[in-house]
Amino acid sequence: MTIFELKPRPPYSMELQWRFYGSPEPQPEIYSNNIWRRIFTVKDKKIPVEVSATGHVDSPLLRVAAHAELTDAERSELARRIALVFRLDDDLNELYNTLKDDKRLSKLFRLLYGFKPPVFGASVFEGIIRVITQQQVSLRVAYIATAEIVKRLGEKITVNGVDYYDFPTAEALADAGVDGLRRCKLSRQKARYIHELARAALEGYDFERLRLMDDEEVVEELTRFPGLGRWSAELVLTAVLARPHTSFPDDLGVRRAVAHYYFNGKPQPNEKIRKTIERWGRFKGWATFYLLCGYLTEAMEKRREKSRG
Repeated sequence: MTIFELKPRPPYSMELQWRFYGSPEPQPEIYSNNIWRRIFTVKDKKIPVEVSATGHVDSPLLRVAAHAELTDAERSELARRIALVFRLDDDLNELYNTLKDDKRLSKLFRLLYGFKPPVFGASVFEGIIRVITQQQVSLRVAYIATAEIVKRLGEKITVNGVDYYDFPTAEALADAGVDGLRRCKLSRQKARYIHELARAALEGYDFERLRLMDDEEVVEELTRFPGLGRWSAELVLTAVLARPHTSFPDDLGVRRAVAHYYFNGKPQPNEKIRKTIERWGRFKGWATFYLLCGYLTEAMEKRREKSRG
């Protein structure tokens, strides 16, 4: 085993981060009892990893336990990959200071102090597949489908009775075929889209090169693939490539959250939602996630009050 520590840029709350985007079912990451775990593949080595928080929001510290003996180069690469998924180097203070005059956002910054939305996936390919599972369904339903994909087609390693999962390879997804992917609680269309992406990767398409493209190039490139429209491309920009100056305003949850906080809950045309989001400039991606998670927090509190009452 190799154990080391990572220091996120404060403020940072691991509990808030994975409260909203974690799952006890493999995505392939599992978040349960304040411990996050998954397999990372580093230079063809499968490494079961668990991460836990040992600091506090203004002086955060993460403990990483890798169930493998790592070289210095492997440890450095693993640390880089974890920092990318957890967005450990992103600076929330700049966001808070720039948008502090927006009273609604300022309130959410206090409520969700230290919240950093995680990156969807440990690779761009994985992230795009996960975006496809989220098309036109709730996050809960998407998590169920993703868990099926991971459990049926991904690799599992058990260490001391604890299961760790990796996301399926392009080869595993392609070999499953459309019918095999359908068994993962996917619609036929989504199964076909994922199968096409996997085949493209096997034929040599490098999805990691999207990181080097500008925003519109990414949108243009992704929308060439079946099943990837502008909504999906914008979600990839914001949640997979982690570009805080982008957003996904056509998302139903985003439209509801913006309407709730800025229009007294009254539905608004997509263009009005886009115009509202544009006011947050280079932080509109961050602001979008705060609105979504604030809206979710309020909904959860209302359900608790109703159950008590």
